[in-house]
Amino acid sequence: MKILIADDDPDVADVIKIGLEINWPESKILLAADGEQALKLFSQEDPDLVLLDIGMPSPNGFEVCKIIREQSDVPIIIISGNTSTIEKVHALDVGADDYITKPFDQFELLARVRAIARRPRLSKLALPNRTHAQVANSDPALNAKIRVGNVTLLPTLRQVYIGDKAVSLTSTECRLLEELMQQPGRVLSYDTLLERIWGSEYVGENKYLKAFVWRLRKKLTGCSTTSPSIQNEWGRGYMFIEHPR
Repeated sequence: MKILIADDDPDVADVIKIGLEINWPESKILLAADGEQALKLFSQEDPDLVLLDIGMPSPNGFEVCKIIREQSDVPIIIISGNTSTIEKVHALDVGADDYITKPFDQFELLARVRAIARRPRLSKLALPNRTHAQVANSDPALNAKIRVGNVTLLPTLRQVYIGDKAVSLTSTECRLLEELMQQPGRVLSYDTLLERIWGSEYVGENKYLKAFVWRLRKKLTGCSTTSPSIQNEWGRGYMFIEHPR
């Protein structure tokens, strides 16, 4: 793996770096002390994982996360001393995949990194400029699709269409939609979705799921008046239905 660590505290960055190198000795670790350097290294190196401190010099971690997410689905873990739930939800809203508070347990951080490392990187397979018709004529292996009502999902390409209109999703949002669309009308429990999409380390972390469902709903409903709905069955889980009730 190629991992970018952006933190203005050299001691914290070194602790993370050592832990990563012990567990992934062949990984390449990139260090940035501020947001500007982080964005420059990201552009030059195209890392497989990004660890961002929120409070580093401008642009801060939230801003860097938002900029990166606009151009890539690379996994992003926010590391911050702020334990506020509002801060955590905001981090997920701007595109982070995870949020860990300082002082953090090194083993917990490495467990979260391991969970993310197991996920396939789809960004290099995706071809966002291709039309729906071009995709339909492509390699059958890449053309595998799930269709529910007017929604078509091509998981391998991370492409979603409501009718003929494309919807831009991150890889995590795409995985969430795929799980829900595979069993439309059926409630999938919070823990089931967390384990399948994020890994067993995330079971019980409902705030992650809630933030991603909110973001996915917003993207889907912003595309069409006949958009599908992700319904929350309180205390149970979520299900995908073809049209809003």
